[in-house]
Amino acid sequence: MSVEEEVRQATDERFAAMAAGDLKALEECLSDDLTYIAAAGAVIGKAEILDNIRSGVFRLDSFETHDFQVKHYGDAAVAVYKSVLTSLFRGQPRRGRYGTTSVYAKERGRWKLVAQQMTLMAPTPTPTTPQPAPVATH
Repeated sequence: MSVEEEVRQATDERFAAMAAGDLKALEECLSDDLTYIAAAGAVIGKAEILDNIRSGVFRLDSFETHDFQVKHYGDAAVAVYKSVLTSLFRGQPRRGRYGTTSVYAKERGRWKLVAQQMTLMAPTPTPTTPQPAPVATH
């Protein structure tokens, strides 16, 4: 399996563990010194992520990723991708498109998330039908 495939698999496993509320599996996906910058700007770590899921503050309902690209640097890899997430945060439903940069490090033979930055992407504009230019009537 290529490094890109391994990192893609690690990302999918992390999202799946979050969606399932499987804290044990999620804990294995995250480095102990994780720095996570959420789309709203909050900077949190591994303990806060696990606590937010355990307490019901955050629930991931669905996820999809695309345009996945990986750069490999020895025991580190940087993944850049887009995702669509549906979640519940502090009782409020959310759905958004995000641009994400995830940094992974190989720890004890496994790719673990060590840093992540998510950016909420603007909605894709809906194409409109062009309107004819007004005709001058003087």
